[in-house]
Amino acid sequence: MKQILIIGTAHEFQTVDNPREKEFGEMLRSVVNNYKIQIILEEWNDNRGTAIGSTLTNALLQWRNVGTPSTPEYDTSGYINFDPLRPALTLPEYRFAIQEKREQFMVQRIEECMAEQERGLFIVGMNHLHSVMAKLQSVGFEVAAGNWLRIPDTETT
Repeated sequence: MKQILIIGTAHEFQTVDNPREKEFGEMLRSVVNNYKIQIILEEWNDNRGTAIGSTLTNALLQWRNVGTPSTPEYDTSGYINFDPLRPALTLPEYRFAIQEKREQFMVQRIEECMAEQERGLFIVGMNHLHSVMAKLQSVGFEVAAGNWLRIPDTETT
């Protein structure tokens, strides 16, 4: 059975030149080495710049973007205003139907990219972690997952 390890994170950590680049890169290198990963699959958008995962490729390790294209059908932008008298009180809207379509796209791309591989690492935005785990299990992957979030005011030294 093909194995995939999923790391849910905030997309900001995935980008080269972010303040946690060194930590995130070290974590990815450790995971790749310890789990004998053959391919890194990443929910990515090239408009963000260079993904740290893409910098780790070598003769034995591939990287593939499995994120959705920047087209209207996958556009998740939108906000919910909870107080019309105070327009600043908004939250990003989680559009279920669009997110579901995006996840189905990512799972299909993962299946394609894993056709010749046995062990993969999937780096994905934290909002997708649980549901993508279930989708990948349902198509026959052995799945393990964790998260990599660094919230400064909750960290201890």
